[in-house]
Amino acid sequence: MLSSRGSGKLLHGTRFGWAYLASGALVSCLFLGCQRSAPPSSILFIVADTLRADALGVYGASGNPSPELDRLASGNLLFERAYSVTSWTQPAIAAILSGRPPLTYQPGEKLYVSPNHPTLAEQLRARGYSTAAFVANPVMAPELGFERGFATYRGFGEWQRGPGPPRFDKARAGEVSSEALAWLKQQPRDRPWFLYVHYMDPHWPYIPELQHASKFWKGDLPTPEAIEGINIQIRERTYTRAILALARDLYRGAVAELDASIGVLLREAEKHAPTGLVVVVVSDHGEEFGDHGDVLHARTLFEEMLHVPLILRTPDRRRGQIPTPVQVTGIASTVWETAGLGTSPFPAANLLSARGQEGPLRAELFRFPPAVHHAAIIDANWKLILALDGNFLLYRLDTDPKETQNLATTEVATIQRLQSHLGQPSPPASRATISNEDRERLRALGYDFQ
Repeated sequence: MLSSRGSGKLLHGTRFGWAYLASGALVSCLFLGCQRSAPPSSILFIVADTLRADALGVYGASGNPSPELDRLASGNLLFERAYSVTSWTQPAIAAILSGRPPLTYQPGEKLYVSPNHPTLAEQLRARGYSTAAFVANPVMAPELGFERGFATYRGFGEWQRGPGPPRFDKARAGEVSSEALAWLKQQPRDRPWFLYVHYMDPHWPYIPELQHASKFWKGDLPTPEAIEGINIQIRERTYTRAILALARDLYRGAVAELDASIGVLLREAEKHAPTGLVVVVVSDHGEEFGDHGDVLHARTLFEEMLHVPLILRTPDRRRGQIPTPVQVTGIASTVWETAGLGTSPFPAANLLSARGQEGPLRAELFRFPPAVHHAAIIDANWKLILALDGNFLLYRLDTDPKETQNLATTEVATIQRLQSHLGQPSPPASRATISNEDRERLRALGYDFQ
């Protein structure tokens, strides 16, 4: 069942293995590696749900929506072309946390994180890290395996029951940051920590605080009733062009609200990382606002869905822009090795290594029912999409970044070359087991797999 942990509900205790950390010598051996001269760095891992790359100023957005993240990017490492593995949350986060490609994950299965594949949190905890996750997206339910390795796993928001479809009251970034900071301030100074913070603000429904919406809204500020009406029209796909523009402005306001809260978290994290700090900011996928004739996400693999922001702060404060296409599966290895933990145990390579920047990249999506396989290959400036109707779409991203000119009929050789990388799809999605209640909850979050 898709669910969230409500206010104040924490997962913690001896089943997460605090007992074996009782010995100070053992703790030291775990996170010092018994041979290191200094402990590894602490890790702040931020996921901004549904944040398309071009919504940030550092990726070209106008109106100064993200001064905090722009500042972080300017003084650290910015991956200009980072790609998700799919266009919805569960398989995307499973891939990020386990360093494995999307072929491992089957939409609709009850366990999205395979117990056979240790996650970043599990591996870090085994090395003596304090671990905690503060997660605002209810589809990352603990029973699906996302809580593995976290001594504290805190969900936000509540499903509202009553007449009509279910409704989820999502938490704002400020609430999520506040609880994450409270945990952080309780951590001992002599032990590294791994703090995973997953924000929900840019995800539909778009309901930014008015102080942030006012930065982008033209005319009188909307009433709560007007905002709700706009969101309903987006979900039901009954919007006009004017409503779509208003929804985009609300989304930008949500990004601004998120950015401000992340800034507070970043400044506080610096004060609580005496052995050094690694910071990752990434998104699970993007969002569409009519770019290719639709809205929301989980339906296509165009750039507005797959191109996500990725910012990395290393303990030695390396700076620069990385223009090579990379994929989010390499983040776990990058974090591990950048924190000073030695060779990564994850299959995908460190994104700062030559192997981590090798192409091509693959993304995939299932829609069900019926079982339809949808895949994409990105290789340098070329992108091949296997569309839902079985036809190919081919784009040259350096000259056509918005994917408006399909070159499939004129670049046959390129299609043949890229097609060889598509490989075999995952098992048929008809094997998926999603209950009616789960399906209704997904729909309440804007998902519609029909």
